[in-house]
Amino acid sequence: MKLKEWARMSPTEQGNSLAEIVAASRAPRNGQMAWADARVAAYEKQYGMTTAVMRAKVRAGELEDTADIAKWLMLAPKSAHT
Repeated sequence: MKLKEWARMSPTEQGNSLAEIVAASRAPRNGQMAWADARVAAYEKQYGMTTAVMRAKVRAGELEDTADIAKWLMLAPKSAHT
């Protein structure tokens, strides 16, 4: 939501909008996220390292940036950023 839109809303509309955002953040994860989590876990098992270790090795030039590594980087959750 853009700030201009927020500024034009009434206090009731702002409250409702905020409530929707909070509800969405508490909703169960969808199937795509579950699939991505499973794929990341498979990469971690296949390569024998955590996502954090993989990122560090790529940055240090110790791990080749293959197609698998690129996919893993795209799928890895932000919490795995180091």
